[in-house]
Amino acid sequence: MIRKNDASLQLAEMLARHEQLGYLLLDSDLRIFNINSEAEYIFGIAKNEVLGCVITDLFPSLKYSEHITCIKEALNGNSRELRDLTLGPFSVFSSELFRFSYLPFKENIDENTNVLMLVKNLPKTAEVFNPGGKKFEFIMDEIDVGIWEVDMKGYTLYLNKSMCSMLNLSSVNDIKGKAYTEFFTPRSIESMKRQHRKGVKDVASVFEGELISGNGKILNVMIHGTPLFDDSGKVKGYIGTFTDITLKIKYQRELKNSEERFRMLFEKSQRANLISKDYKIILVNDALLKKFGYSSADELIGKSPTVLLALSSVETINERIRKINNKEEVENTFELFFSDKNGNEFPAEVEITYFELADGKSTHISIKDITDQKLAEEEIKKSEAKFRSLFNTPMIGIAFTDSSYRIVEANSKFLDIIKYTKEQFEEKEIYWKDLTPEEHIWRDDIAVQEFLKNGFINPYEKEYLRRDGSRVPVFVASAILGGINNTGVVFVIDASELKKSKEEANKIAEELSKFLYMASHDLKGPLASVIGLTMVAKNEVKDAKAIEYFSLIEKCTKKLDSSLVNLMKIIKIKSNVFEFVEIDFRKLVPEVLDTLIYQQAYDLPILELNVELKAPFFSEEELLVSIFQNLFENSIKYKSLLRKLLIKVTVRDINDAIEIIVEDNGRGINSKIINKIFDMFYRGDYDSKGSGLGLYIVQNGIEKFNGSISVRNIESGGAEFHIILPRELTRS
Repeated sequence: MIRKNDASLQLAEMLARHEQLGYLLLDSDLRIFNINSEAEYIFGIAKNEVLGCVITDLFPSLKYSEHITCIKEALNGNSRELRDLTLGPFSVFSSELFRFSYLPFKENIDENTNVLMLVKNLPKTAEVFNPGGKKFEFIMDEIDVGIWEVDMKGYTLYLNKSMCSMLNLSSVNDIKGKAYTEFFTPRSIESMKRQHRKGVKDVASVFEGELISGNGKILNVMIHGTPLFDDSGKVKGYIGTFTDITLKIKYQRELKNSEERFRMLFEKSQRANLISKDYKIILVNDALLKKFGYSSADELIGKSPTVLLALSSVETINERIRKINNKEEVENTFELFFSDKNGNEFPAEVEITYFELADGKSTHISIKDITDQKLAEEEIKKSEAKFRSLFNTPMIGIAFTDSSYRIVEANSKFLDIIKYTKEQFEEKEIYWKDLTPEEHIWRDDIAVQEFLKNGFINPYEKEYLRRDGSRVPVFVASAILGGINNTGVVFVIDASELKKSKEEANKIAEELSKFLYMASHDLKGPLASVIGLTMVAKNEVKDAKAIEYFSLIEKCTKKLDSSLVNLMKIIKIKSNVFEFVEIDFRKLVPEVLDTLIYQQAYDLPILELNVELKAPFFSEEELLVSIFQNLFENSIKYKSLLRKLLIKVTVRDINDAIEIIVEDNGRGINSKIINKIFDMFYRGDYDSKGSGLGLYIVQNGIEKFNGSISVRNIESGGAEFHIILPRELTRS
């Protein structure tokens, strides 16, 4: 078959047609793959009978003639010509003389060389074959291949229209006075010089070059060049055909770059990859060798990819091949079991893609070990079974919510809490806001922010609106389901019974508090009288022994009075009776310390106060007075005898709360008892004169406001108390 895009063949056909030339096309094995009608006539053969035949089998005498030498020379890239010969070697008996030309040609540089055999019946005066002559100019201008003829100095003698178009010239006149080298890149000029050296030896050539057109654009061209000879056989110039292969080169480069990128991804991929061609492995990456336990790619190259399969998957892959052969549709991604070199089987996800490389169609097989995924799926199934049993529990209400806060599924207990039947629940879409009374919306908004930020909601108390309009108290908690953003599960406990129990407990606590308050109040009056009478008696009685007894009575009654005061503070804290006012720490702290020093006749300590609050702080003033009073009293009791007592108080903002730090330079707290100092009635040592309620009152008051208190010893001496009090709770 004639290669229609080969410039030399197009030109040969035209010349043969208009010069009455016969031609045969021979491949590298000397097989005839094309012949024109003129050659059929000259040699007395039919085209349909000789195509594919070896010419020396068709004409055995050629083996012993100089024709075979010329054919072999042409296969080596050298043009040869025989003149004034008969057709004897071709088994044709005629007295006419013929000229035989043997020209090498090929479409691409990397293709095998073929032979164009031209035959011309010579008249008495032989004509010189001159493709640049005027009689062929019209023909040459009509072909889409560029033709360029130059003399030995490199100046242009002829350009056809296609060549002018490539050079962006209007006619050959635009190039007069310019050497052809001005239109080629330096690299191409070097290539042409090498080809010219071949031309001196009468060798035709095929090579690629880079042509610079008149507008500066560079074109990639395929050049078929050959020397031109004068009557004496001397080279007088060169002629060549030019085929624009710019797009072809571009595609080749893109293909090469694509192949390089693919190879890099292929080799660096963490997945096991192989490429096969004709069901044989031709390339594997390091990840595959490592996964399957092979030390070298040579152990797998040339083998079928099925050597990597476990026996249990052989039938699966055979069925896939059967479907492909029957042109049935198959998935490109599927699962199989594989076996490594030691026989250890594992499940894997397989992805197969088909693609074209420079050397033909190939198959890319990517293998991903999914052992962990399968184990996780099994665990998920077990977890789902456990959760399903939890979901069906009659103890806890469970509901699933989507990203729009719609309840998408609920168990029987949840539906019972809100008084919906399964059918009623499925009738319409229900959102959490539909179940929430207006006064609880603010708390739900806080819970949603907590849900989005932390992935869960700590349990909190609220009410739900039931379908019949009644309300039910509940405890609610929630968490985001793993891997599903903004989608979660909500756990609900009916707090009705707990509410009843709590109300009963509060009632009992309230009655007990009233009793203790009344008892304390009833005792406080007589105690005050006893203290007063004792003080009067001490002033009137002169007996030393009596005065000592009255002093002991006064001391004991004052201690009992202090205990009653502390007990009343505890009762007040437990009863939630508070009055919130704005706290001025710069005023309150010094006043508490001054009062304490005045009442107890303590030495005056040094006070360092630092208050750094950006906004007002509201709290129960009496409670804060009690906190500072007990902490200061503790610092004074356990002061160091070696240095002046220093008390530092710092009040500052910390997130949505305030932090109070009370630090002294006293003796500190024994490490063995530091964890017990907040216990009720606990005293640090046997000599302590306190009731053991001071720090207990401090801790209870702070915890009542969801705050916290901690203590530590300072290395340089003394103790440091840290108190956190939330702002929001104290405001509310």
